[in-house]
Amino acid sequence: MIKNYFKIAIRNLSKNKLHTGINLIGLSLGLGVSILIFFFVQFEMNFDTFHSNAENTFRIKRFEMFEGELRSSFSTPIVSAPALQEEFPQIQNVTRMISGVAQAFLDETNTQSQEFLMVSPDFLKIFDFNLLQGDPSNVLGDKYGIVITEETAGRYFGETNPIGKSIRIRLGESYEEYQVAGILEDIPDNSSIKFDMLLNDENLDFMVEERSRNSWYNVFGETYVTLSSAKQEQDVEAGMEGMMKKY
Repeated sequence: MIKNYFKIAIRNLSKNKLHTGINLIGLSLGLGVSILIFFFVQFEMNFDTFHSNAENTFRIKRFEMFEGELRSSFSTPIVSAPALQEEFPQIQNVTRMISGVAQAFLDETNTQSQEFLMVSPDFLKIFDFNLLQGDPSNVLGDKYGIVITEETAGRYFGETNPIGKSIRIRLGESYEEYQVAGILEDIPDNSSIKFDMLLNDENLDFMVEERSRNSWYNVFGETYVTLSSAKQEQDVEAGMEGMMKKY
């Protein structure tokens, strides 16, 4: 019975080849576009979900009145990171995140622009970027230690193990020697945080004068925290106004 249905269907399709061709092309395009949309939506919905503590991780948002208008931004004062950790016992880890571009020395005749993130030592406790080499407990603990991705390591050192080797980087007026302390797996495509190199945020003194580093009126970079539990978010928010008045 089913075999006869197939025969009749094939016979009808053969008689109307143009109509059949148009329908098949339309069906193929529809299926193809639907599959592409499915993978696109799946990719977008999976952004940053590989961080195991994502539910308890928060980015600090700043509000201010400007000419009678309430404005908001994720750019925060440099001094807010240590103040938040001191004032709120709910905060387990905190990191600054400041992006920039510096000149990196390759050899006597070659330098290149190098993208970096300047972060606090807690950065890799908050975000699950896969550390392939290095001590996770203190890999970002040294001002002159750096963590680089696999791709960056290949660009600078080829097949040689880069741990302990130096890269000269210019953040201020002169080049400084930075020792490779860790290697990270290349950053996943579904990460909103992109970088080639991580530097300790103590290096801010090369870029920002001391008075600005210690001023609540100077905003520079972003601040992320992890709480013991996401349920504590409202408690921290409720204490923000008191903290600001204090400082």
